[in-house]
Amino acid sequence: SGMLSALGTVKAEICIGVFEEEASPEAAARRKVQEAGFDHFLASAALEKTGGDAARALELLAKGWKPEDGGAMSMPGSTSSVPGGCPFAGSGAAPPLGHPPVPGAAVEPSSAGTHGRVLGDGLQAKLDKLLEEDPELCCPVSLVLFVDPVIASDGFMYDKASVQELIRNRMPSPMTREELKADFVPARGRMSATVEFRKARAGDLLGFAEEAVVLQPAMADEAVTRAAEYIEVLRPEQVPALASRADALRRRLKS
Repeated sequence: SGMLSALGTVKAEICIGVFEEEASPEAAARRKVQEAGFDHFLASAALEKTGGDAARALELLAKGWKPEDGGAMSMPGSTSSVPGGCPFAGSGAAPPLGHPPVPGAAVEPSSAGTHGRVLGDGLQAKLDKLLEEDPELCCPVSLVLFVDPVIASDGFMYDKASVQELIRNRMPSPMTREELKADFVPARGRMSATVEFRKARAGDLLGFAEEAVVLQPAMADEAVTRAAEYIEVLRPEQVPALASRADALRRRLKS
């Protein structure tokens, strides 16, 4: 029947997704470390510290290294004040199927994407590409770019504020369904990658806005808005050149 056919297609897609994940270099390295007798959490933490090098991770763990040696953190009493959080929490919008509920999580403000899209336009296609974000750099709970990534007790990476909210509400891991412990370690490698992504993408978005400001001011405004969100997380004083370009474009768009 049509339903059985559809279920078969879904099953095939799931299997393909699982196979691709298991065949990834990151998964292969983690398996190699776990096969030596270390659990998912230790394997993920050691691989994060060694840049994904399984041999170095095994050497590190064999010497008795523990994640707390690199600055383990326990959950403090309040969530981070840095912008970030599940975009569905408190918004009234229904989360996608399978999205774990995160009551009270903060919402990262964003007005990007509010302008009407111009179909078939070359500039629109370019903007759409620039607004895409690397899923490897996004928290699986908040679905937005990491702000303060950590490795949780289940061995997976989350934004610190997201995993704190899960623990506070006594919710299981959204990845393994196991109980989450109130200890986690900084994912410094992923943090560096996310910072570099924000810097590079903010520069590209501002370059696009400078190109489109006359012909497509609405698109330019959308690009500047997203770049400004990145600059806010990076902190303007740390990226003064980007902040100055964004301010100049805002003034130009308002004139």
